Amino acid sequence: KFEDWFCAQASPVTTASTSSSVPRNRMLCILAGAGVGKTGISCQLVERYPSVILAHFFCKHDHGEKKDPMVLLRTLAYELSTVPGMEAYRDKLECCKHTLSRTNDVTSLFERLFENPLKDIPVPTCLPPPSSSSSFPFLRTVADFPRQQYVVLIDALDECDHSDGKNSILHLIRDHLHLLPDWLSFVVTSRPEMPVQRILARFNPLTV
Repeated sequence: KFEDWFCAQASPVTTASTSSSVPRNRMLCILAGAGVGKTGISCQLVERYPSVILAHFFCKHDHGEKKDPMVLLRTLAYELSTVPGMEAYRDKLECCKHTLSRTNDVTSLFERLFENPLKDIPVPTCLPPPSSSSSFPFLRTVADFPRQQYVVLIDALDECDHSDGKNSILHLIRDHLHLLPDWLSFVVTSRPEMPVQRILARFNPLTV
């Protein structure tokens, strides 16, 4: 399923009647109950596709930092900034680091870490190509896709801390994903809680 979804992002389809691109679904949502193995799936994706998944975060409800939405955003930004070809993004973060330390609002932090600095950042082009000896044939074809595409993964989104009963990262994804560069897509896993299903419905979540 991941490979089918990813190929759809990297290889836009055009309709015969209009010659226009079919809209892409920039998020793969995997919804499943407790104990089904969502985190196991996420671990496998990160391990199998390191040249595609540039940043990841595993939320955990009983761990102070792993459920903190501010830590989640800072971790993803740091991992993105260390990707070969993302030096311009890293420089932008360096220039505003004095304001980042004073930011205690999730939306403002997202704007300063992602929305604003990524606006003019081109798709990374310095990533090493997948090994030709890879045991996963899909990886050997990534470099031939018409569109360079990369992924951020967030596991157990429902376990991220809720302030005032609201999952701020969930709402950020809903309201701000379209503001990020086209070359960046998301994979999210969560339990199928009603608020999660309602907000992510527009992304046609895969229920396991």
